[in-house]
Amino acid sequence: MHAFATENPAIVEGLIWTAIAAAALKRFLAHMTQLIVQVPMSTRKVAMCATHVLGDVVEALKTGNVTRLLKALEAAIMYLACHAQRAHPKRDQRTGRSQLGLDPLFESDNVTEFAEAA
Repeated sequence: MHAFATENPAIVEGLIWTAIAAAALKRFLAHMTQLIVQVPMSTRKVAMCATHVLGDVVEALKTGNVTRLLKALEAAIMYLACHAQRAHPKRDQRTGRSQLGLDPLFESDNVTEFAEAA
């Protein structure tokens, strides 16, 4: 946002909402991948990998093709499952975020229904 030298409040607000939407989408992909493949995911790594997977998802959304969207999401989830796992989940249990009982959530009825539809 620093590259945009503007005093127009509408542009600034639009950029802020775009950043929020992008962050929410990346977080959704991280948690969806974690639930489907049952592997602890790094939201930071997912955010870094998102540029590799979001293009096909956005193109499918633009065309409105549900079959293409499901294939794009499946490809995205498989890519993220391979490239965005947490580096040290056992260490996290001893000294990181998991020591406070913040274990990954691997079960959800809504996600199971989504995965079965794909």
